[in-house]
Order: sequence, then structure tokens, then C-alpha cells
Amino acid sequence: MQIIQACLKLREKQYGGIDMKIKYHCNSSYHNKKLQDLLAFENIKCVDVMGNSFVFDFYSDHPKCDEILSYLKQETNPLIIQEAIYTKEEMEKAEWYEMYATRQVVDTRDWDYTYQCSCEYIKDNRVRYYHSDQVKPFILQGMPKWKSRFNFCTNACGNFSLTFCSDYGKEKLIEKGITGIEFMPVLKGDRKTPKENIHQLKFTQILPREAFDFIGQYKEIVCPICGKINYAFKEPMLDNIRIRKDMIPEGVDAFISEMNTGEGRGFKLLIASKKLYRLLTEEMQEKHFHFAPIG
Repeated sequence: MQIIQACLKLREKQYGGIDMKIKYHCNSSYHNKKLQDLLAFENIKCVDVMGNSFVFDFYSDHPKCDEILSYLKQETNPLIIQEAIYTKEEMEKAEWYEMYATRQVVDTRDWDYTYQCSCEYIKDNRVRYYHSDQVKPFILQGMPKWKSRFNFCTNACGNFSLTFCSDYGKEKLIEKGITGIEFMPVLKGDRKTPKENIHQLKFTQILPREAFDFIGQYKEIVCPICGKINYAFKEPMLDNIRIRKDMIPEGVDAFISEMNTGEGRGFKLLIASKKLYRLLTEEMQEKHFHFAPIG
């Protein structure tokens, strides 16, 4: 709740008191009969999960929001994922955005070729690594089926630092003079031949940790071997980040963070200018992108 209040205060300062709206994505047990009855009465759609539980979404402006949350929190380990929902005015007033493609369809068939792993440890009698860095192109597994509003995607393992595009997506970025992005080939199984109609975006401009201000509580996860730090927010996706505009070089439209965020290996943040945001959302009308205003 403290984090939500901090977000509200910051929004009031920046946007003149626009109310914060939160989307709740929840998982509940079928043993919670009172919650089921309430959701049914409010016509909130529930989706079964393998006969053991169900998931549902609702928003903070729902008149029964507090009651629903109260029933959920009576469970032992309820899943409640919160996501800040931004108004059109907030999106328009921002100059910079955190972004990532949401369609997870591309992966490499040859992990050892594509990645260099470091900081070895043992888990479940297997060798694992705290870090993995891409050092060579992807060997394609799972070719996307591009469509008119689907020209970008990310990797199937949930690394939102990675972005891939179609020929058309590449052409539009070049045509509009988007800076801070280059393109890498995605290879066929022979490790030599570029695959047609797919490219990986390479974000060439790196922003240090000092370029970001954090809102709310977070923890620093320090690698016990090399000392690298991941930053994990206690309440992710709740307006957690602001960018320091004085640390952004002029004339650049896209950046990647030096730091990693999230648990585990985490992923780096991708930052987009208003020019890039408008190209993707207004002109290209891309369906599978997430944007959040950060400055």
C-alpha cells in the first residue's frame, strides 16, 4: 500500500492528480466459496486452471475491489499480480517509456552457441549459472507468423531484453530515422545463413544505474561470485521507475539499461523515446508491445 501511495503522490505532481488505476490478475482456490459467489454476482469472468484453481482479472475502480482483495488475502498463498494502468493523458505527457514486446515466440536452438554463461553453481545436482550473455546470433527455433499489426516479438523464455522484427519492422525503423538501434541476423541451423524476414534488434546505447530513480521498495540481489547486482521490486509493474532526463544523450530514440531487474537472471530495461513510441503505437499500430511512461 505504501508503494501505491508513493505512485499516487508522484502522479499528482506530474499529471495534476489523475487517479491511479491498477489491474489485478489473481489466482484463487475453488475452496474459496465466498469469493466465487461474489465474483459470479459481479459478473467477473473466471478461467479454470487444470481443475485445481481459477484466474480472474479486475480493476481498482471496481466498487467491490476491497472486498475481493479481502477474500483473496484469507488464502494461504494467494497470487495477486498488480499492473499500473495509464490514462491516455499520462501516456501523451510522457517523453520516455519503458517498453518490451509481449509476444514470446522466438528462441535459439543452440544455447551454447548463442550464449556465454558465467558464475557457476550447483542446484539439484546440476550445474547452473547466475549469468548468461548473448555473444553470437540466435539459431532460429520457432519462426514468427508476421501480420500487419504483428511485426515485433520477444524470446520465448521470457527475456524481455530481446526484441525481434520482420523485414517490414526493420524498414519502418530505418525509414523513420530511429536512432540507438542496429540489426543482427538470425541464423539457420548451419550457423552461417541468415534466416529470411527476421532480425534481432541490437540496442547500442547503454544507460547506467544512475540514470534511473526507483519508486517504492526494492531489494538488491548480489551475485555471490562476481558481485553483480539485480534490482527486484517488491511490487513490480506498479510505476516503479523514473528516468533522469539529464543523463539521456540528445538525438537518441532507444536505450538499454546496464543493470538487470527482476529475480533470477532478470532482464535489462528497454527505453523508448516519444518518437519511437508513436511510430509503434500510432503509425504501425503494433498489438504486442507494452509501454509504461517513465519520464
